[in-house]
Amino acid sequence: MPSTSARDGVAAAGAGDRKLWKAGVGTSLALCAVFVLVPAEHDLVRYGIVYPLTEALAVAAIVYGVLRYRPSAPSAWLLIAGGLATWLAGDLIWAYYLFKDESPFPSPADFFYLAGYLVIVGGLLVAVRRRAAGVDMRSWLDAGMFAVVSGLFAWIFLVEPTIDDPSISAREAFVSASYVAGDLLLLLVAVRFVMGISWRFRSLELLVLGLCLTLAGDVVFQLALDSAGSSLGSGDTLLLLGIASFGAAGLHETMPALTEPIRVPSKERYDDLRLVLLTACCLIPPAVLLVEWASGTGLHLVALVVTTVLISLLAVARAEVAARRAMRTAQRESLLGSYASDLMRADDEEELYGMATRTAASLIDDGSAAVVPADGQAAAHAFSVPVEARGEHVADLVADADLLTIRRNHYALGTVADELSLALEREQLRKREQEALAALSAQNERLLELDRMKDQFVSTITHELRTPLSSMVGYLEMLTGSDVGELSKEERERFLGIVDRNCRRLNRLVDDILTVARIDSARFSLERRNVDVVRLASERIESIRATAEQRIVGVELTVENPPPPLYADPMRLGQLLDNLLSNAVKFSPEGGTVRLNVGSNEDTVHIEVADSGVGIPADEQDELFTRFFRASTASTVQGTGLGLSIAKSIVEAHGGTITVASEVGVGTTFSVDLPVQAPQETAGKGEAAR
Repeated sequence: MPSTSARDGVAAAGAGDRKLWKAGVGTSLALCAVFVLVPAEHDLVRYGIVYPLTEALAVAAIVYGVLRYRPSAPSAWLLIAGGLATWLAGDLIWAYYLFKDESPFPSPADFFYLAGYLVIVGGLLVAVRRRAAGVDMRSWLDAGMFAVVSGLFAWIFLVEPTIDDPSISAREAFVSASYVAGDLLLLLVAVRFVMGISWRFRSLELLVLGLCLTLAGDVVFQLALDSAGSSLGSGDTLLLLGIASFGAAGLHETMPALTEPIRVPSKERYDDLRLVLLTACCLIPPAVLLVEWASGTGLHLVALVVTTVLISLLAVARAEVAARRAMRTAQRESLLGSYASDLMRADDEEELYGMATRTAASLIDDGSAAVVPADGQAAAHAFSVPVEARGEHVADLVADADLLTIRRNHYALGTVADELSLALEREQLRKREQEALAALSAQNERLLELDRMKDQFVSTITHELRTPLSSMVGYLEMLTGSDVGELSKEERERFLGIVDRNCRRLNRLVDDILTVARIDSARFSLERRNVDVVRLASERIESIRATAEQRIVGVELTVENPPPPLYADPMRLGQLLDNLLSNAVKFSPEGGTVRLNVGSNEDTVHIEVADSGVGIPADEQDELFTRFFRASTASTVQGTGLGLSIAKSIVEAHGGTITVASEVGVGTTFSVDLPVQAPQETAGKGEAAR
């Protein structure tokens, strides 16, 4: 079955599981109460029924918990249950002797009792191994010092009195000492287990309580054996309560926490307390010596010397382990410091990734590390932490090594990932700053260009307005003044014609300016209807012919494959043709020719305006339709630089395209393609251009 975690177990547990746990605890406590309340003369009921029944219930509870909550390493719980089952076998054998009114010592029951210690110790070792992800020598040494001190007291108060008792055989003394050795072994592993557990889980709290009650019960039991006539019931009661605690722990919904690997070691919040306790362990042997000397009782010099030597060796070993750990910590800090400095000098993301990979690989020595893209398909690794930049998951720092190495360097690897995230954010900010500066510089250049074009436009417009106005004012003064004498009819008509042409010129200039204003304010609209393009082209040819004749330029209209009616704005199309024809005439030399070609291709109306003028340089053609732009070859011809920009806006408003092909000294050709569109019944009369 798939395993689950302690938190998953809590999520998966329902009201029924919690009721079952409460019922199991209540039943176990009730059996313990019955054991205490049944009179001592009914030992067969107490030790033959109540005691084994409580043990069987604890074993069943643990097995059910394993099947229900599926811990990641069920062998730990099953070994604990096996130890309880071994004790159960011993109690059943002892009940048989009670039934026969016998109390042999040692007996086969003692074998099962002693074996139970080893099986439970095996379960705790599996749990320690799974949770600690390696061998934490410092914690084992601390537990060893505590066990050595406990062994001193066990020798003084339990083992030596038993050995010195002349009424006890060597075999009986050996078995009694074996119980003490089993308790010390259990104590050693239990202390190491307690150092690595988290007190957030009820099952672990109950398991520790069971271990404490078991050890306390054994001590009370052994002391009662050494005191003739003392009752053994209090020790058995503590042992029974310990067994009930084991069962309650195995049945609780958080029981998977026993074998959950602790990949992130908890902070050393109890270092000061541990140092105080270890200091007390070192002071206990001399304190015992002083007490025995002061009281005048016999001195246990050999035991005290052996204890002192063992504690000294363990303390030296612990100091050596602590020194190595401090050295590794210093090396990590130095490596991380260099890494942070190198990140500040990196120039791009690839270099940052390379630094992070090298630093992580140096931290785990024999393992491997890499920074992999966050593609959602990363393989499983012993260690993996996301690398984020500005809230975006951009990569993962992964490492593969033994679990102890990963555990020791977990925070350092996390620091590598965090520093990389900060460096990536800094690099992104630097790039964005450079892009913003480049954009700002380009914008400033554009603004300067626009300012220059604006000044040029103002100058050009001023000139364009002043020239016809000056001409009009001059001829009107001649018409209304008396300085030139009486004018003939022909002269008055010629003067009025000049004034009329300049008025029209001013009107076209004002129209161009207004058209640009409408385009900028999104008020440029089309009044569409069916337009005969050939007829419209003929009308615009006639309108420009007088100007062309003055410049001695020919104007021709050619129609190939007459197009169908075009659904368009006739006024805007006329403005388009006027602008193109006017430019062609202005830039054509005397004797040149302007050709207007009209045709169709499938659903497209094609219009070409070609001249034989000065042409446009190739490097300037891309900017030809830019507002206020005037080609270098047009410097001798007056103009505002708005005509072609307006022409492009008209073409695009009709959904068409306009292109230019030109060669300096040969001429220029503008090509316009407009799609033939069917009338739209729902379209408003003032359709906005897009």
